[in-house]
Amino acid sequence: MSNTIVYQHNTIPTDDKNRFCPYNRLVKYNSQVLSIGTTYNYTNEPNYLVIENLDTNQEIRIQLNDCCKHVSSHGIKAFMYSDSILWIGFPGNEKPQDPNIDDWREQPKPDQHVLIFNLDNLTYYCIQSAWPIDYIEPIGQKLFAIKPHKVDFDPDVLINMDYGIYKWSDLLNLDKPIQPVRMIKWTMDLYPVDWSSSSIAHLADCAWIQTQDESYQIELFNEKFESVGSFDVRDIFTNYKPLPPINLKKISKFQREFITDTNYPTKLIISVNDNCLLLFEYRDLIEGYNGKISVKSGLTNVHCWDFTANTPVKFSRYNLNHFVGDVIPFRDSINANAIKYIGYEWYPAGSWCRIYQSKNK
Repeated sequence: MSNTIVYQHNTIPTDDKNRFCPYNRLVKYNSQVLSIGTTYNYTNEPNYLVIENLDTNQEIRIQLNDCCKHVSSHGIKAFMYSDSILWIGFPGNEKPQDPNIDDWREQPKPDQHVLIFNLDNLTYYCIQSAWPIDYIEPIGQKLFAIKPHKVDFDPDVLINMDYGIYKWSDLLNLDKPIQPVRMIKWTMDLYPVDWSSSSIAHLADCAWIQTQDESYQIELFNEKFESVGSFDVRDIFTNYKPLPPINLKKISKFQREFITDTNYPTKLIISVNDNCLLLFEYRDLIEGYNGKISVKSGLTNVHCWDFTANTPVKFSRYNLNHFVGDVIPFRDSINANAIKYIGYEWYPAGSWCRIYQSKNK
């Protein structure tokens, strides 16, 4: 993740359960927060790209061409390319579908656009990206990944697929052929880290962490991508305890026949951002046949490590009455010592985000 991406701001309204829907993209610029979105309202009115400074209420509007007339705020990706350059990517309008193609993954895709905006002199230019905007993920501000989405490929293909890591400057060259500096397996993710706070020499030399889906093992690399070690991430948390087994006493005899630790295993997300690592273990809630939650079995187990301070960060364990899509740790924009994480959550009735605050003072 680029460390210019903002996840929380006091202008974003929440409901009585502290949930919100982040329609616009937020980025940090010059100690202030910019909101990037569009005015698309599902009509044929002109569509504008809007860059609003949430701290000064000033805004800039750019009318999008007809090829982007139906771009919504949800489809935008935005982050600071440099101190003054704002990188904004978005897909164009959906293209007509070919009735002769059965597989939706083979249907014509929208054109992909990148707008490069100079916030110092308020000038911009656009390029057409050869890569889907959704695939592009910043890795700090030195590299970025072009990683295909899970739904776009057959699972058997993804297991053996590699994806590319590219130098940061190529974000301005997505309309040209670019060469990766590194290829890694689709099941792996790469994150930047600064562990210079560690008194252990090889850990202090760590510049990158590589994780693998559903694995506690992480690998450490120096700036040159030379391995400096690997270990089970649970080992850095001295107070680590696994999730307890499902409490079968609270489940009916009928339910016990199909509810087991095998059917409802502990799931795992390891996420690194803002020089913090979040180890998020959870077990999905168990639903009744009528669509209601019959057993509050969903449970989380959250551990976090602050590489800057070289200390653990405490979060509360809580029951789940929803499903979890992803979690990302981040530092408070005002107090950098305050660590939080954003949960991307959902239930059949809808999806939302929620911010969780650490217990550290």
